[in-house]
Amino acid sequence: MDASKKIFDLERVKAIALGDEGFVKVLLGAYIEGLNESLKKMEIAITDGDPKILATEAHKLKPTFGTLNNTEMEKVAFEIEVKAKNGESIDVLKPKFEELKNFIPVLVEHLEEELND
Repeated sequence: MDASKKIFDLERVKAIALGDEGFVKVLLGAYIEGLNESLKKMEIAITDGDPKILATEAHKLKPTFGTLNNTEMEKVAFEIEVKAKNGESIDVLKPKFEELKNFIPVLVEHLEEELND
């Protein structure tokens, strides 16, 4: 991820919330919870060698990344999902998973900052 690029924007979230700042905060809380939960499940799937769970959790991440307008991570999640569904080995999937694993905590930190503003 290019460090000079903003890792998310809230325009789509605000549109979904129809400008209701309270609802924006509810959505951000849900995104944080979902990101953390999916990351944990994906880590277990990598350890257990379970591509089905990896695909399922990657699929769940795509709309979050899309709504936050991070097309780069949306594509990474899509790639993991498709490759896992097509029977790629965990060794092949692991580098893309590592991208998500490194990115999600940074995103969560920034979302928490927004939530607490």
